Amino acid sequence: QDGGWAVPEWASGTCASNGQALALHPATPTTPAHATLALPIPRDGTWSLLPRAVLRGTGGRGKLRVRNAGGALLGEWGWTDPPSDHALRCTELGTETLRLPAGEARLELEASGAEIALDRTLVEPADEPR
Repeated sequence: QDGGWAVPEWASGTCASNGQALALHPATPTTPAHATLALPIPRDGTWSLLPRAVLRGTGGRGKLRVRNAGGALLGEWGWTDPPSDHALRCTELGTETLRLPAGEARLELEASGAEIALDRTLVEPADEPR
């Protein structure tokens, strides 16, 4: 992580998985914060990824990128957490279907302006019948 800090934060009684979300806090409103998470991929294949953010009314802007082990950009999502004094709510950021090799991909989270929160990213095989 750089430009800020990432911590799990309680969001009890909300849509957040297990009542928690990963919050990324920029150290200043003018410098984006970044955090990188490992995403294990058990086998070569086509995968559906569906991230979900927790909107907390911070006014922050978030980006989530998926990169392969070599650093190539494979997918990207963006969202804004509109300023609000309403209750927390979740928003799914849309499904991306990506071809991923076995091994470890990277999820790169970015927050600018104010903190953002990521609840989860569902990863499911897209090349197998359900």
